[in-house]
Amino acid sequence: MDDVSVEFVKDLVVTQRKTHFEVSLLLKEAYPDRRGLSLRSVRRFCLKNGIHAQNRLSNDELEQCTKEVVARVGIHGLFVLFVKNYL
Repeated sequence: MDDVSVEFVKDLVVTQRKTHFEVSLLLKEAYPDRRGLSLRSVRRFCLKNGIHAQNRLSNDELEQCTKEVVARVGIHGLFVLFVKNYL
Protein backbone atom coordinates (compact mmCIF):
# COMPACT_ATOMS: atom_id res chain seq x y z
CA MET A 1 0.00 0.00 0.00
CA ASP A 2 3.03 2.25 -0.26
CA ASP A 3 1.75 3.96 -3.39
CA VAL A 4 -1.85 4.44 -2.16
CA SER A 5 -2.71 8.06 -1.40
CA VAL A 6 -3.00 8.83 2.30
CA GLU A 7 -5.55 11.55 1.54
CA PHE A 8 -7.67 9.11 -0.50
CA VAL A 9 -7.82 6.58 2.33
CA LYS A 10 -8.36 9.34 4.90
CA ASP A 11 -11.33 10.60 2.87
CA LEU A 12 -12.81 7.11 2.76
CA VAL A 13 -12.39 6.48 6.49
CA VAL A 14 -13.07 9.91 7.99
CA THR A 15 -15.38 11.68 5.55
CA GLN A 16 -17.24 8.77 3.98
CA ARG A 17 -17.17 6.71 7.22
CA LYS A 18 -16.02 3.52 5.45
CA THR A 19 -14.79 0.64 7.58
CA HIS A 20 -11.34 -0.85 7.07
CA PHE A 21 -13.05 -3.84 5.47
CA GLU A 22 -14.92 -1.59 3.01
CA VAL A 23 -11.73 0.33 2.18
CA SER A 24 -9.98 -2.96 1.47
CA LEU A 25 -12.79 -4.05 -0.88
CA LEU A 26 -12.80 -0.70 -2.70
CA LEU A 27 -9.02 -0.81 -3.19
CA LYS A 28 -9.18 -4.41 -4.42
CA GLU A 29 -11.87 -3.42 -6.93
CA ALA A 30 -9.87 -0.42 -8.11
CA TYR A 31 -6.58 -2.37 -8.32
CA PRO A 32 -7.51 -6.03 -8.96
CA ASP A 33 -3.97 -7.14 -9.85
CA ARG A 34 -2.28 -5.50 -6.86
CA ARG A 35 -1.32 -7.43 -3.74
CA GLY A 36 -1.22 -6.07 -0.20
CA LEU A 37 -4.70 -4.56 0.01
CA SER A 38 -6.05 -6.86 2.70
CA LEU A 39 -8.01 -5.77 5.74
CA ARG A 40 -4.89 -6.17 7.86
CA SER A 41 -2.85 -4.04 5.44
CA VAL A 42 -5.47 -1.29 5.50
CA ARG A 43 -5.50 -1.30 9.31
CA ARG A 44 -1.71 -1.13 9.41
CA PHE A 45 -1.70 1.70 6.82
CA CYS A 46 -4.25 3.71 8.81
CA LEU A 47 -2.35 3.20 12.06
CA LYS A 48 0.94 4.20 10.44
CA ASN A 49 -0.60 7.35 8.93
CA GLY A 50 -2.73 8.40 11.90
CA ILE A 51 -6.07 7.83 10.17
CA HIS A 52 -8.91 7.29 12.65
CA ALA A 53 -12.65 7.10 12.09
CA GLN A 54 -13.22 8.83 15.41
CA ASN A 55 -12.26 12.39 16.03
CA ARG A 56 -10.35 12.13 19.30
CA LEU A 57 -9.83 14.94 21.78
CA SER A 58 -6.48 15.80 23.25
CA ASN A 59 -6.15 15.66 27.04
CA ASP A 60 -6.25 19.47 27.19
CA GLU A 61 -9.46 19.59 25.11
CA LEU A 62 -11.03 16.87 27.25
CA GLU A 63 -10.12 18.72 30.45
CA GLN A 64 -11.61 21.96 29.11
CA CYS A 65 -14.86 20.22 28.09
CA THR A 66 -15.10 18.57 31.51
CA LYS A 67 -14.67 21.93 33.25
CA GLU A 68 -17.40 23.47 31.09
CA VAL A 69 -19.85 20.63 31.80
CA VAL A 70 -19.20 20.74 35.53
CA ALA A 71 -19.73 24.51 35.50
CA ARG A 72 -23.07 24.08 33.70
CA VAL A 73 -24.65 21.27 35.72
CA GLY A 74 -22.67 21.46 38.93
CA ILE A 75 -21.03 18.55 40.69
CA HIS A 76 -24.36 17.33 42.13
CA GLY A 77 -25.87 17.04 38.63
CA LEU A 78 -22.89 14.98 37.46
CA PHE A 79 -23.20 12.67 40.46
CA VAL A 80 -26.91 12.06 39.75
CA LEU A 81 -26.18 11.38 36.08
CA PHE A 82 -23.36 9.00 37.02
CA VAL A 83 -25.55 7.07 39.46
CA LYS A 84 -28.46 6.80 36.97
CA ASN A 85 -26.15 5.32 34.31
CA TYR A 86 -24.73 2.64 36.58
CA LEU A 87 -27.86 1.45 38.40
